[in-house]
Amino acid sequence: MIATAETFSTEVESRLPVLRDGAEVVRIAQALADPHRVTIVRHLLSDIELNVTEICNRLEQSQPAVSHHLKRLRESRVLTMRRAGKCNFYSLSATCSDLVRSLMLV
Repeated sequence: MIATAETFSTEVESRLPVLRDGAEVVRIAQALADPHRVTIVRHLLSDIELNVTEICNRLEQSQPAVSHHLKRLRESRVLTMRRAGKCNFYSLSATCSDLVRSLMLV
């Protein structure tokens, strides 16, 4: 079967993440507007979940600096946090995961 422009467009749209509105894209883009936050997200794309100490070690930054970036990503709903004892574990949120993956591939 020969693909027409219409079928190609439908195939591409079906693979794109569904967004509720443009404000969601802006919120995520603003959260990713810092190189350190992009690096955190890249690490979480390859590892399902990381705790704050692991992220600090990978970024070679202090815990307060990393916590600031994690707070910003969590407030924008890019990341979710799970507490286990004294440790906080971060992972990509299910609602933003597809969009963030798409943005990182560009």
